[in-house]
Amino acid sequence: MCVFQEQKKYENEETASKTAWKKTILNNQHKLFQRLEPKLRDVSKIAGDITQSVSLSQGMERKKVIEQIRSMYKVDLSASRHWQELVQQLTHDRAVWHDPELYPSSWQLDPTEGPNRERRRLQRCYLTIPNKYILRDRQKPQETVIPPLSYLLEDRTHSSYSSTVKDKAASECIRVNRRCINVAPARETVGEILLGKTGMYFLEDKAADTVESISLNGETEAASFSWTYEEIKEVHKRWWQLRDNAVEIFLTNGRTLLLAFDNTKVRDDVYHNILANNLPNLLEYGNINALTHLWCTGQITNFEYLTHLNKHAGRSFNDLMQYPVFPFILRDYTSETLDLTEPTIYRTLSKPIAVQSKEKEDRYVNNYKYLEDEYCKGDREDDPMPPVQPYHYGSHYSNSGTVLHFLVRMPPFTKMFLAYQDQSFDIPDRTFHSMNTTWRLSSYESMTDVKELIPEFFYLPEFLVNREGFDFGVRQNGERVNHVNLPPWARNDSRLFILIHRQALESDHVSQTICHWIDLVFGYKQKGRAAVQAINVFHPATYFGMDVSAVEDPVQRRALETMIKTYGQTPRQLFQSAHVSRPGSRLLMEGELPAAMGLLVQFAFRETRESQKENAYPSPLPWIRGLKWGEYVGSPSASDPSVCFSQPHGERFGSLQALPTRAICGLSWKFCLMMIYSKEQGVRSMHSTDIQWSAILSWGYADNILRLKSKQSEPPVNFIQCSELHQVTSCAWVPDSCQLFTGSKCGVITAYSTRFTNNTVI
Repeated sequence: MCVFQEQKKYENEETASKTAWKKTILNNQHKLFQRLEPKLRDVSKIAGDITQSVSLSQGMERKKVIEQIRSMYKVDLSASRHWQELVQQLTHDRAVWHDPELYPSSWQLDPTEGPNRERRRLQRCYLTIPNKYILRDRQKPQETVIPPLSYLLEDRTHSSYSSTVKDKAASECIRVNRRCINVAPARETVGEILLGKTGMYFLEDKAADTVESISLNGETEAASFSWTYEEIKEVHKRWWQLRDNAVEIFLTNGRTLLLAFDNTKVRDDVYHNILANNLPNLLEYGNINALTHLWCTGQITNFEYLTHLNKHAGRSFNDLMQYPVFPFILRDYTSETLDLTEPTIYRTLSKPIAVQSKEKEDRYVNNYKYLEDEYCKGDREDDPMPPVQPYHYGSHYSNSGTVLHFLVRMPPFTKMFLAYQDQSFDIPDRTFHSMNTTWRLSSYESMTDVKELIPEFFYLPEFLVNREGFDFGVRQNGERVNHVNLPPWARNDSRLFILIHRQALESDHVSQTICHWIDLVFGYKQKGRAAVQAINVFHPATYFGMDVSAVEDPVQRRALETMIKTYGQTPRQLFQSAHVSRPGSRLLMEGELPAAMGLLVQFAFRETRESQKENAYPSPLPWIRGLKWGEYVGSPSASDPSVCFSQPHGERFGSLQALPTRAICGLSWKFCLMMIYSKEQGVRSMHSTDIQWSAILSWGYADNILRLKSKQSEPPVNFIQCSELHQVTSCAWVPDSCQLFTGSKCGVITAYSTRFTNNTVI
C-alpha cells in the first residue's frame, strides 16, 4: 500500500514537471518568435520584392517575345496579302504571266451592287462542282484548285485576310462588342461585331459551324472582315426570320452586310452606336412620300421605284428569304411579234399572280372558307397541330426556293441550289426551263406555284444561259433542259429578251397600273380585310409578328421554325391606303440594244410625244411595236439638233463626259478624267453630289511618261458655265471647240480646259 502511494506521488511530480517544462518551452518559443518576427517580415518582404521583380522581368521578356512574334506575323500576313494581290494582277487573262491551265475559267455573280442595286458584274471563279452535275462534253478533269503561283503563299491564302482583320481589331480601342450572325446567301456565320474608334470589325466564331465558299482565284471567302466609318453609306433596321432584330449596312464600294442579333434591344443599341460615329458619307435616305412624288412626276423609272420600295420594305440580297420581289409583267410568251402598246399582252396587275383566271379565283376563295371554318371549330384532341388562321395560299410568291429556282444556272447560286435540294438538281420538268411554262404554272395551271419574279429578269441576261454546261436532265418529252426557252419575239437572245422585258416594265400600261400590284405586295391589301377581299392572304408563318417562343410544344415549335425559314416572308407594309396612280407615262428604261443591229439606244427620260409623232419613225426592232428610242443627238425620236452652246478652244476635243453634278466636261484626245464624289445619289434628284477630288490623266507623250494633274478643291482652270439651262438629256461635240447640240433642254454646262502646266509625273 505504501509502495503504491509512493509511486503515485512520483507520477504526479513527473506530470507537474512536464507541464512546467512545456510551459517554459512555449514561453521561450514565444519570446523567440517575437524577436524573430521583424526579421521574418523583412525576409518575406525581400522575397516578395525579388519574386515580383523576377515576375515583372519575365513578363517584360514575354511581352517582348509576343510583340516580336506579332510583328513578324503582321509582316508575314501583309506580305501574303501583297503577294496575293500581285499574283492576281500578273496572272489574269490579259496579264503577262497568264496561265490558262491554272487560271479560273468559270464565272460567278459578284455581290457588289451598282446603280439601282443592280448586280451585273461577273467575276472569275473555280467551278468546284463535281463532274456528275455537268454535261459529258463539258466535263473537265477533277483536280484540286491550285491558284497560279500558289507556292509563294505557303497555304496561307485562306486565313491571311481574316487574321489581318483580327490583328487590326486587337490594336483598336473597342467601345462596343456584341454577338451577332452575319447573314449571307450561302451561309450564316456566327461571330462578334466590334465598334472601334476608326471602324467596325466582324470576327467569326471558330467554334461555330460556318460554310465557306471558293471565290476568285481559289481564295476562300473571308469570314472575318472590317470596314471604316467613311465607307458606310446607309444603315437600316431590318427583320430576320420574322423578328425585328437585324441591321443592314450599305458600303460605298457596293457591298452590303446583314447582321442579326439576339433581340431588338441589342440591335437598337448597335444601331445607335453606329450612327453616333462620324459618318461623312452617310446618306439621308428619302422617305416614302418623297420617293412616290419622284415616281409620279417622272423623275425615276418604274424599275427604280420598285427597287427602292423593296429596299424600304427590308428586302435584301443577303437573305434569300427576303430577296427583292418584282412582278410578272407580260402574259404573251408565245407570239412571234409583240405590241407593247396593246394592254392584252400584260398580266392583270390588280390581282395576285395566282388568280389571273376566274376558275382559280373561286378555288382559292373556297379554300379560305374551309380553313376559316376549321379555325372557328378550335383545337381537337386527335389533331397534333392546332388549326391556324385561314389563308388562300399555302406557299409564297418569294422565298429561297423561288430565288434558287430562277438562278440555278448562275454560280454561286448553283452550289446553293444543290445544297437546298440535298445535293441534286430538281426534276427536269420542274427545273426553270421556259418562260412560257413558268408563266402558265404561276398564273393558272398550278395551285401551289404562286411565285413572282426577281429583279434579275430586268437587267441580267446571263442567268438565262447555261454557260457552264450543267446537266439538268431530260424532260418527259425528250427535250434536254439547257438554256431557258425564251419567247419567239426574243429571237432566242437572252440580252434582247431582258431589254424588251425592261421596256415592257416601263410601258404606259404598266406605269398606270403598277400601283395596284404595289397595293398587294407593299400596300393596304397586304393583310387585313382588304387582303381577304383581294384574295391575297398567305400562310400566317409568312407575316411579321409570328411568336415562336409562345409555342410550348417542342414539336410544334420546331415545325413553326421550319415554316418561317422556308415558306417565305411578306415584306414590310409601306402604305396604309390605296397607292396613287401615275398621271400619264413618260419614262424609258436604261439599256442598250445589240450594236450589230446598227442601233445606238440609250434609254433616258423624255417628254411624252403625240401619237402621230410616235408613228413618224420606225421601231428599233421591226417585230416589236412600241419600243422607244433613247434620247441622244441623232435619235429618230428626237427633234433636229441645234447648237445651244459654242466656245472656241485651242485643243481638239476627244470626248464630252457627263458628270453627276449636272455638268459636262470636255476632254482632249488621250486625256482621262478621274473624280471622287463626297456623296452618292441614293435616289435621283434627292441628294446633292459634290466633287471631293478630281484629276486629269494624260498619256501619249514622246517621252512615254504617264502624267497626272490633280485638283483638290477647285476645278481645272479656264472653265465656262451656262446657268440658264436645266437638265442634261443628250449632247454631241465637234473638234477644236466645245459645242453642245441638243434636242431639248440641257443642264449646267462646264467646259473644262485640258491644258495643264507642271504635270506631275507618276
